[in-house]
Amino acid sequence: MRSAGSQSYIVWTLFVALFSYLLIRTVYLPIQHDESATFFYYIQTGSFLPPDVHWDANNHILNSFLSYCCYKLLGNEPWILRLPNLLAFVLYFWAAWGVAVTIKKSFIKWGFFLSLVMAHYLFEYFGQTRGYGLSMALLMAGTFFLLRFLKHPGKWLFALVIFTLFLATSANLTLLTPSFLMIFYVLIVALLSEKSVKSYCVTIGLFLSSLLLFYPLIWYSFELKTRGALYYGGTSGFWEYTGQSLSTYFIGSYADWMAVVYTLLICGLLAGLLFLIVKANGYRKQLLHRPSFFFSYLFVGAIAAIFAMRYLLHVNFPEDRAALYLFPFLMFMFTFVINDAIVSGIKNASWCILPLVYFPIHFIAHINISTTIFPMSENPPAAFFDRFSKEKNPAELPSIGGYKMQRLCWAYMNHQRGGHYSQMLVSDQVDTICDYQIVDISRKLPTNFRTLYTQVNTVPDNNLNLYRRSIPLTRKLISRQDTISNWNHSNEEFFNLFSFELPDSLKGCPVFVCITATIDAHAAPFVASVVVSQKDKAGKELNQENIHLDWLKKTWNNQPGNLHHGIVVPYTHPDASQLIVYLWNQKKMPFLLHNGKVELFVLK
Repeated sequence: MRSAGSQSYIVWTLFVALFSYLLIRTVYLPIQHDESATFFYYIQTGSFLPPDVHWDANNHILNSFLSYCCYKLLGNEPWILRLPNLLAFVLYFWAAWGVAVTIKKSFIKWGFFLSLVMAHYLFEYFGQTRGYGLSMALLMAGTFFLLRFLKHPGKWLFALVIFTLFLATSANLTLLTPSFLMIFYVLIVALLSEKSVKSYCVTIGLFLSSLLLFYPLIWYSFELKTRGALYYGGTSGFWEYTGQSLSTYFIGSYADWMAVVYTLLICGLLAGLLFLIVKANGYRKQLLHRPSFFFSYLFVGAIAAIFAMRYLLHVNFPEDRAALYLFPFLMFMFTFVINDAIVSGIKNASWCILPLVYFPIHFIAHINISTTIFPMSENPPAAFFDRFSKEKNPAELPSIGGYKMQRLCWAYMNHQRGGHYSQMLVSDQVDTICDYQIVDISRKLPTNFRTLYTQVNTVPDNNLNLYRRSIPLTRKLISRQDTISNWNHSNEEFFNLFSFELPDSLKGCPVFVCITATIDAHAAPFVASVVVSQKDKAGKELNQENIHLDWLKKTWNNQPGNLHHGIVVPYTHPDASQLIVYLWNQKKMPFLLHNGKVELFVLK
């Protein structure tokens, strides 16, 4: 009794410590790129269900819905948007403990449990507004219910397994095949346990109901594939993408020889399972009800499903978070096969559990409140924005450049602060045009960059520096259009603001477009963009730059001059004959634009 009380005390202490740490991370971790995308495309719009949805794999439907509810109730601070995943950790922790307590040997139980709750890469997702934390919590709950079912088969447990796995998949579509592997296994066990035609029919009915329940998610997955939205991962090989990324983020490194070690480990576990089936007394009795057999089936089935989807459906091999579920599956298989080997009399097998001690050590080594194991170079910190806004008044329309993946985080920080500054000019290479630049110092810089720019802030954790141009380029006015208006609340998709015939003297020159107007839109957010497009003589678009109005602010309520922003065009195309500025009303919602003015400057 005293031992049970001590164990309970340790578990509660660990939970309080981990949850407290996670809470602090949830508050202080800078907004991540994918979180910003989730906010702009799904949370702010409230559009996360097809067909009126931005078609992208970023939409983890359950996460989008719950984060949207938090946003409507409490606001748009990052910690508010992350609340559903933060609270999901409670479910994950106690479901993991529920699975762990089925193991009698304390050393194995604790090694297994700590590997699940103290794998820092997985742990981090409970502090982000992504679907992965939610899905892992629900998957763990489904696993807990499934193990209960294997001990005591029953209709309610079968239904509970189906429902929790449905919720898990709605939070993370990559769980579609693992969920059906689990449901199919429960179906087989249930059918073999039934003793009457009525019970048999009820079980079949539950399975058919699961197909109907999952059908919208299946349809959505195929629709994403058809639209090219299942882009994450790659095609060159399982180890090149799935194995390498998981090894890198979970244990901190990967090399080709490690793929051999992992393969031998899996083969060794399967050989151990086969040995137990053939040699261990009584193991074959109730074989389907043994967790070690089920978890081996689940892990091998999940790997087989990945290969089947790659070569039959041409879906990419999943990378890092898209294959996150493989980690707990491997831990399940590893631990329960070793546990059954010990129970069957192979006592030396207990030493095999020692590698799991690595995960809490790795966790402690990575404790921090401001970074993630996943690379941070695409997430410019709030300190950069604060320094930028402190040095420059938004009325001056200062320009800032960065990399493509940094744009959404910058837009989110600007949105939080009222959307007064212009959006980031993005490029794969650092330019020397903008007033400020966010630079990844691990990348190659232009030879004259350090003579043109002065460093004003740095964040060593993600290799990013903020630079200010020592002598900003001057803006020389070359054309202007005043009194622009559409005169009434129209819902036209495109509204032309400005057109300019480009002379040869401007070819190759950078230009700056300033747009000032008063906008009144009924929709909130008003999903629209101001676009600067370059076209050739045949009317073909050569390139474009834009400002997303819904990334600046949610409401456009006729405040005088509520649109006053600039767009940098880094160079005018040699084949361009015309520069056009227009408003693209993507949702075709009623809007009024008046007192509009567009000014075109050449930068020198």
